[in-house]
Amino acid sequence: MDWALFGYKKNDNFGAFLGESKTKEGLKILEEKAKMQGYIKFQYSHFDGSKPDFTKTINTETKGE
Repeated sequence: MDWALFGYKKNDNFGAFLGESKTKEGLKILEEKAKMQGYIKFQYSHFDGSKPDFTKTINTETKGE
């Protein structure tokens, strides 16, 4: 999977997985169909096949006030 599409309906806190494609353009048709089903916001996610790198997301130091 290279590209994934997630959609959100009004007042929806958690998106729904709508589909995947090898290209981002391939998801445009799926997005148009989802709009007809009430989805109003979309998020594209890309996976390049590399291992995840979480080192920049971990906060190892906390400072008290």
